[in-house]
Amino acid sequence: GSYTVQYNKQFRDVFWRGISRLSVHERQLLFAVNTGKSDRIGRYLLHATRTLAELETVEALLSEWPQNLKVHFDYLRRKHRWISETVTSKVQNYLIEEVE
Repeated sequence: GSYTVQYNKQFRDVFWRGISRLSVHERQLLFAVNTGKSDRIGRYLLHATRTLAELETVEALLSEWPQNLKVHFDYLRRKHRWISETVTSKVQNYLIEEVE
């Protein structure tokens, strides 16, 4: 289930490549762009990204995103930057201190 999508990098790479092979119209439907339907699946897929590079890969799937999903991109971009620039080094330093 969601565990596979969220934590298996190889699966996520294959998954996003598969989505990139869909037509633009199919990708718009998947993310509920201009459909008037719920964007719940699109939000779930965005929040399944685990790195800034992965988020950028997803963002490149469509040339224009609706404002309601742009908010999620902005939030996730800040989150991934914070994790890579702040959290990772703090956790590594903590673990090094615990081992010594």
